[in-house]
Amino acid sequence: MTRRWIITVFACVIAIAMGFWAGRHMTSQPGALDRPASARSEKSIIYAMIVVASDAPFWLDIRDAWAAAGQASPDVKTIFEGPSDTDAQKQIDEIEALLAQGVRGLIVTPGDPGALVPTINKAIDQGIPVITYFLDAPGSKRLTYVASELESSSIRMGEFLAAKVGYAGKVIVIYAHSGNTEQEARRRGFEELIKRYPGLQLVGVVQDDYDENKGAEQIKPLLIKNPDVKIIFGAHSRAAVGAVSALRELGYKPGQVMISGSDTDQDVLDLIKEGWVQGSVAQQTTFMTDTMFGILEASRLGYLYPKERSYQESGIRPLPEDIVVPITLITAGNVAGFYPQKR
Repeated sequence: MTRRWIITVFACVIAIAMGFWAGRHMTSQPGALDRPASARSEKSIIYAMIVVASDAPFWLDIRDAWAAAGQASPDVKTIFEGPSDTDAQKQIDEIEALLAQGVRGLIVTPGDPGALVPTINKAIDQGIPVITYFLDAPGSKRLTYVASELESSSIRMGEFLAAKVGYAGKVIVIYAHSGNTEQEARRRGFEELIKRYPGLQLVGVVQDDYDENKGAEQIKPLLIKNPDVKIIFGAHSRAAVGAVSALRELGYKPGQVMISGSDTDQDVLDLIKEGWVQGSVAQQTTFMTDTMFGILEASRLGYLYPKERSYQESGIRPLPEDIVVPITLITAGNVAGFYPQKR
């Protein structure tokens, strides 16, 4: 375990601990947990999560975890918002409306990191903590950036698939688009892996804007030109689906090309079971969501900047600049464990 990993894991444990302390503070108030539901229906404290492509299946577990965090607190209401696309102006408008309503904490996945910086800074200047999630806003005053492994997750996945083809063959990389810090980092990881092995040859990079149909249309001509492609690396939740669609249309068979995806969308899990996709990346989204809720609560209740310490006045950060959470590789051997349990 590297020093960075130790620091990262320690930071996450500290964040969860702060949330626990915050929870103890709240539940120690007389009648906090035994209030009837009607008494908790009017929650005056609002924390909001504003994301991009909010209709994507990727957000389902995060929505559930965020809603559950709000239900667990007698005082806090959590809301989940964001445009169905990556329109930064729509995000800005939603955040501005929330600021006008008196929101007390924000978690933001910026569609355009640069465009969101002034709005994030405005919230911070009003005393509202802001955490960036998955996509960062470099140069902003945000409290911290919470994400899973980026370059290193792609390298781990790359090693897994490259071994299956003897570290030789043509490769295609699929990612969302340039300017997306998270996706660019994942793309760089795949490209770094390819450079490590002279036998691997990158023959195309596809930008699909999280759209599997757009991805499939761009992959097909690359496959026609390079029918002997051995690996397709996908950097987001819909990339593998687009790759399989293109391969099916051109008459390929499952396993003829090694494919990786990302996240736990059920159709991706199904494709792993069927042998079309060999691996995906499971991000610890519930853990990260709970961690961020705990940080917001710790900030509100005074645990983040203890009054007896002069952290804030001295310019000392109470949190790491980035909180990076390890990923888990999903393969045919463990895919069954990632399906929702039947109830």
